Amino acid sequence: MLNNKLNGNGGHKPVPVPLENKKLKFPVSYRLKAVLEASLGEEQDRQNLETVFDSLQVAYTFHDRRSSSKGNYISYTYQVTLHSRPQMLELYEKLKDVEGMKFAL
Repeated sequence: MLNNKLNGNGGHKPVPVPLENKKLKFPVSYRLKAVLEASLGEEQDRQNLETVFDSLQVAYTFHDRRSSSKGNYISYTYQVTLHSRPQMLELYEKLKDVEGMKFAL
């Protein structure tokens, strides 16, 4: 199925929407990327994120850490496995409360 909206660069080409009308099937594993302000340091950031994962019994594996070009933000990538939609929603709600959190994908 194609979405007839602008394609983001000013063109009028249809944009494919591959996930339209699709539902997640649990359990699901994916790479979660969390972007935080670079104020606490890596050890504290990772501890804060992993405390959230542990509190919800989310299986996780740390993969990567990257700093932004100016060093203001740090992104952390984890492989996570979620077992239900309520667990997923609760994870993202709790991630909002992590100190320095900008966003999580």
